[in-house]
Amino acid sequence: MNPTAKIKIFGPRSVAVQAGEVSVKQAAAQLGIPADAVYNWLRLGQVPARRGPSGRWCIPWDPATREVYRQKVAGSFRLNPFPPAQRTPTRLTLQARASRANRPPASTRA
Repeated sequence: MNPTAKIKIFGPRSVAVQAGEVSVKQAAAQLGIPADAVYNWLRLGQVPARRGPSGRWCIPWDPATREVYRQKVAGSFRLNPFPPAQRTPTRLTLQARASRANRPPASTRA
């Protein structure tokens, strides 16, 4: 290993977000969308957030920021938010995603 190489060591993941902030998973659940969509917006710098000391994304969840995220969801032609009753942190199967999109699963499409 190169002795001059810089190594980035993150703190423990147990570091909580500050008051008034939510995690990516919490924001995605409240918006009814997959967390991957939020991570993509963060990676591209399209929405406000900060990195905590452990490298974890911390999203300020005030009314103005919530509106920015809601506008991103509304402006997306790919995202179809879950109704509030169906918002759970579980992952959907391929067949469940296809039924939400009103199309047959990939295995049955020609």
